[in-house]
Amino acid sequence: MNYKRRFKILWMALRDFLSDNYLYHSAALSYVSLMSFFSIFIVVFVMVSYIPFDLTRVTDLFARLFPEHSFDYVALTEKLARGRTTIGLLGFVLAYYFATNLFRQLNRAILFVVERRQPVSRYWYRHLVSIPALLILLFIIYVVSLSINWIFSVIADYVSLPGWLRFLSVDIGRFYTYLIDFLVFSVFLFFIYFMYLAHKDNLLPENIIIISLLEGFVLTFLKHGFAMIYKWLVKGNPLFGTFATVLFFLLWMYLMYGIILYGARVIYYSEKEE
Repeated sequence: MNYKRRFKILWMALRDFLSDNYLYHSAALSYVSLMSFFSIFIVVFVMVSYIPFDLTRVTDLFARLFPEHSFDYVALTEKLARGRTTIGLLGFVLAYYFATNLFRQLNRAILFVVERRQPVSRYWYRHLVSIPALLILLFIIYVVSLSINWIFSVIADYVSLPGWLRFLSVDIGRFYTYLIDFLVFSVFLFFIYFMYLAHKDNLLPENIIIISLLEGFVLTFLKHGFAMIYKWLVKGNPLFGTFATVLFFLLWMYLMYGIILYGARVIYYSEKEE
């Protein structure tokens, strides 16, 4: 597919995004996220408690998906959910049902965007395995983070540039942060698109990989832009920081879901071209 066709696909997806009001679905998903995170943390903590893994790592991994200050809501939810991990079998089943509500609504929104239906059996099967799949995703992110951290530590300790190449040196810590955020977003987006859009005869479609990488770059840029905007607002009015936690969380989820739905529409048009 040439560049002219790719640009046309991006334009048609943007046209549909605006004309069909995909932001309505994004707003609905943001509200569902606000209501579902408590149940998600309860279920995740219960399941992780049966394996030798530090629960604090779970929160650190979730933090990668949010800007610095919009994550305050998630951190507060995590503290509340931590004390409710012993809830009994019935409580766990109810929490599991409400936790998967976010995945059900996200699945419906994506299927609406790509104009596709799926069998009821597959619909419920994907939601039953959504939380275990999320745990596997978090474990993959954790392993990738450790691996990149080790590589950067080796580079910082043993690799030094000659004097005439010192201008190529970069802030290793900042570059590491950007790289980890980019990889986390890309893997997360690939997980979403792969779960809801991949076909049996094409389990690793090129379009999903490309869109996941491109949107991972965009979300990384927006995440650090959010942090800068927050600091600027608080500097102008310190009282704003007290009331901005939930607002920033909802605004971030609103933008992130909008980007996810736009990417799904791009994948839809790319498949039609092929």
